[in-house]
Amino acid sequence: MTGDIQLRLVEEQDLATFFKHQKNPEANDMAAFTAKEGRDRASFMTHWANILKDPSIQGRTIVSSGNVAGNILSFIAPWSGHREVSYWLGRKFWGKGITTRLDSLCQGIPDSAPACPSSSGQSCFDSGVGEKWIQINRA
Repeated sequence: MTGDIQLRLVEEQDLATFFKHQKNPEANDMAAFTAKEGRDRASFMTHWANILKDPSIQGRTIVSSGNVAGNILSFIAPWSGHREVSYWLGRKFWGKGITTRLDSLCQGIPDSAPACPSSSGQSCFDSGVGEKWIQINRA
């Protein structure tokens, strides 16, 4: 288990770490949505600039023991019209209990600005971890 885990608003300096995380081939194999031919740094930064200025998307940086471990986003999916959740962890943070702790971490975020999985959310994580998380929290 990873010790100190927190969620905070995404800061511009986090994007360089997010970019490194999304370049991991193993992570890309597990992700439901990735750029078809990978993303260069400029297109990645443009993508995140759009995320950060969109009021319907709520995002948080996942911090583990002071290090940027990944991010979690809540958004209205254009294909379903429902709020869905996407998250990405850097490879070195896998298997440390971070996703298991998302429920308690999300408790302090106001419902008016959902940034975490909820009982009405859907998962965008092909590995099944996100879907399992949603199923557990629907009960």
